[in-house]
Amino acid sequence: MALEELIEQDRALFDDPVARSVWEWLTTRYAPRRLTLNTSPQLDLGIDSIEWLNVTLEIGERTGVDLSEEAISRIDTVRDLLREVSEASAARSASTPVEQPEEFLSSQQKHWLRLHGPFLSAVARGLYALNRLLMRVFFVCE
Repeated sequence: MALEELIEQDRALFDDPVARSVWEWLTTRYAPRRLTLNTSPQLDLGIDSIEWLNVTLEIGERTGVDLSEEAISRIDTVRDLLREVSEASAARSASTPVEQPEEFLSSQQKHWLRLHGPFLSAVARGLYALNRLLMRVFFVCE
């Protein structure tokens, strides 16, 4: 299938490297079958519930994208699979941890991250030990 034959929305799917990677993997895994974007994974490729588990695990290993059960239930064609993978990839990259999370904290929030010195640390440890002791005594008495 030539990319020039695809409509613009489908071409955009292949611009996503994760979706393209999944497409290339599908074409090698299901090589004996004719694979198009309208191919039904269930009917044309014979993917049942157990095979969906294998497919999603393989996609997760290859791309780092985990498809939820809800996402899998929306998949009727290979196009839908590529779209779900692309959206999950975009959501994952949008939620990646930031390099300097302190930049997003207010000065009041930063106050709680500061170390408070050896004296306050010793007081905190003592209060924690006292709390554990009291809880043990309380629960033993019941």
